[in-house]
Amino acid sequence: MNDKGIARWKLFSPFLFLRLEYEERLTYNLASVLCGGLVVLAYIFLPIKPSLIGSEGLLTGIQSFVTILFPFFVAALVAVATFSRKGLDAKPSGGQVKLSRRNETVKLLTRRQFICFIFGYCASLSLILFVGIIISRAMYPWVMFEFHDALPYLRIGSLFLVTIIFSHMVIITFWGLYYLTDRINN
Repeated sequence: MNDKGIARWKLFSPFLFLRLEYEERLTYNLASVLCGGLVVLAYIFLPIKPSLIGSEGLLTGIQSFVTILFPFFVAALVAVATFSRKGLDAKPSGGQVKLSRRNETVKLLTRRQFICFIFGYCASLSLILFVGIIISRAMYPWVMFEFHDALPYLRIGSLFLVTIIFSHMVIITFWGLYYLTDRINN
């Protein structure tokens, strides 16, 4: 692969978080899918459906929340990356964190690297949610016109996707905060 190809893939480096191997990985991934499923089930069985698009819609609320979270994630990433605390460069307590890439050996991460992956990944998810919601709101009139018959299925599918991404971001955020407040000090 040439230098331009490598540079292109560097833009996706925050998503290497998904390749990390750690003890609680399955639990957190399943929890986000379950949250997404529960929200969709609740939406399906509600007699009066809440608005998803529009000024009072669910997507607007998520977009507003993500607008606040993105700077927090970037600030947390910068803070962790520049902390001069000795324990941050040690191996994580409570189990190893491994990064496996294709055609490379497994790399054991330090606490600092692990926390940077957490907040870099969450910042990327919040940016994707923000831009995705802008695009979906802009395209909604066209989708309503072109795919009117499939609209209920598109709503449910979109709701499921957004809630999985959003709940995964929130769960990983709480885990990162727990790690910073409890694990680093012990």
